[in-house]
Amino acid sequence: MRKKNITHCADTITWYVLYFLPVIMYLLYLLSLPIAGTTASVVVGFENFLNSTGFTLATNNVVFTAVSDLFSSTGILPFFSSTAPIIVVSWFIGMVLLHLAVDFILFIPRLAHKWLGKITE
Repeated sequence: MRKKNITHCADTITWYVLYFLPVIMYLLYLLSLPIAGTTASVVVGFENFLNSTGFTLATNNVVFTAVSDLFSSTGILPFFSSTAPIIVVSWFIGMVLLHLAVDFILFIPRLAHKWLGKITE
């Protein structure tokens, strides 16, 4: 693989891990629970899990409020009665916005390096 391919793959994998970080953490939590027959294990809901692990940003932001006002059971288009899909969608939207901001910030140095390369040829 060329360096360009490796950096593209690393960038893509990094962003997809960030996109699905709350879901990955919740799945790891569910896998770490003991088998139901051995000891009494309590399964915590997705929203309570996020609040207990410090991901309160996923439920206390403008994107979550907007998506909840649209698609929750009391919203304009009541698709979901649970807040778990709304949390996942709002987290994904927030990470896409963050990805756009990072790409925009990194665009300026890349353009400057390209221009400097053209000038010094």
